[in-house]
Amino acid sequence: MNRFDISPFFRSTVGFDRLFDQLGRNWESDNQWPQYDVVRTAEDAYQISIALPGYHNEDIHLETREGLLTVRGERKTDDETREYLHRGINQPRFSRTFQLAEHVEVQGARLTEGILTISLQREILESLQPRKIEVTTGKAEPRMIESDAA
Repeated sequence: MNRFDISPFFRSTVGFDRLFDQLGRNWESDNQWPQYDVVRTAEDAYQISIALPGYHNEDIHLETREGLLTVRGERKTDDETREYLHRGINQPRFSRTFQLAEHVEVQGARLTEGILTISLQREILESLQPRKIEVTTGKAEPRMIESDAA
């Protein structure tokens, strides 16, 4: 496995250690099961697709807390009623986390043909969007100009 060394970045940055820790964890865990894709579907819309063959809706649990999306799965087995001569299909318990950027919210999730699809949307409140302020001369009161984002 290739190792990405981020230590040179620590010499020229201050306060980014949490970001570099997250990058390091993601770099090392990239080959873990289950495999997934992250796709930008529009300017402020994203989709996470996770391959979960053999899992059902009741086996999967999603949770968001403080900007962290956690996907957990635990397959219910019927080991007591079956006698396996060979067991080669691995469906382990798993937990996968995704750090969400500010204002990114989970819109929904669906499981279709072994692929869990999670839809995400960035929704920035109008009060947080940038606004232009007109610069005037004299004693006139400053006034706001409509946002370009509309």
